[in-house]
Amino acid sequence: MNHLRRWGPAVLGLLLFAAAGYVLHQQLREVSYREVRATLATLPRTALLTSVVICALNYFLLTGFDLLGFHYIGRKVAWWKVSIASFTGYAISNSVGFALISGTSVRYRFYSRWGLTPGEISRIVLFYFGTFWLGLLVLGGWSMAIDAHPTLSEGWDTAARVGGWALLGSAVAYFTVSVVWRRPIRFLRWSFELPPPGIVAMQFILSTIDWALAAGIFYVLIPRSQLSFADFMSAFLTAQMVGLISHVPGGAGVFEGTMAFLLSGYLTPEQLVSSLVLYRLVYYVGPLGVALMILVADEVRQRRHYFVRWT
Repeated sequence: MNHLRRWGPAVLGLLLFAAAGYVLHQQLREVSYREVRATLATLPRTALLTSVVICALNYFLLTGFDLLGFHYIGRKVAWWKVSIASFTGYAISNSVGFALISGTSVRYRFYSRWGLTPGEISRIVLFYFGTFWLGLLVLGGWSMAIDAHPTLSEGWDTAARVGGWALLGSAVAYFTVSVVWRRPIRFLRWSFELPPPGIVAMQFILSTIDWALAAGIFYVLIPRSQLSFADFMSAFLTAQMVGLISHVPGGAGVFEGTMAFLLSGYLTPEQLVSSLVLYRLVYYVGPLGVALMILVADEVRQRRHYFVRWT
């Protein structure tokens, strides 16, 4: 049992990565680099600009997770400080993966400096991590239960619907417990209180909008086709869930493989590759570059007395 806990996630990640690699190879083996470049050249600049604007809105909204977390634990820190730390944490964890490790490390760097205890930082981390998943439970559950992807066979379609209702049920259960159970929840040596219903409602709202914006970043980069936003959202959320389960940094390869499988009936391989490349650049590479510059600037600021001494 201990071996299963230790190696299970890693083995699952490798299997998903291998399966995604096989799907990508099958779907994209005849892709022409020249045609991909031609497809990129035909993309309107307004589409790319719109994607960048939506991405900025998305990351701005993500900082609200941490701000709401500070409200939840009853601590006050200037909103702009929290926003900078939050953006940096999200931008790095989105690309590096292992969000509970990478994102927490960045936040600890900033939040401990502002007087928060390790316990308070842990509560904020668990809060934003839970908030992140709530929107996926709602939108992912809805898309799977109500509008399962048409490319799935009957057996997989049924499984998707059952899984979707399970996700929706989990979201409803969380909100219900926050309303009816106001005492601390104890598990072994740990004890924690659920947020009050008002904060839980804000968690659902922020997270749902966050996932819709994240899908919109990609959707506007797709060449015009018969693919509706609802159908795209279903594929996008499924690919994100598979990527998150795999624990591969940024879901690289796993996300692309799942999208290639689910959207094969809507887009040509060249259209899919060009959209995926741009999406990675806009949503991952761009914010990661900004986050690294913030960390460098912060490090220089913290060590400026060393520079002054040696000049």
